[in-house]
Amino acid sequence: MSKKAGVKACFFIACCSEILLAAILLYSISFSSKIAYKIPQSAVGNLLK
Repeated sequence: MSKKAGVKACFFIACCSEILLAAILLYSISFSSKIAYKIPQSAVGNLLK
């Protein structure tokens, strides 16, 4: 395996893990926003400050 192939493999793995992390983050954000709707708007506003 040449050095270039190794770099490409590392880049590919990094991209995959980034996409996976982004998907998990988006899912958790959408999940927590569903919970946030149950919390009064003022409490959410204080958290965002």
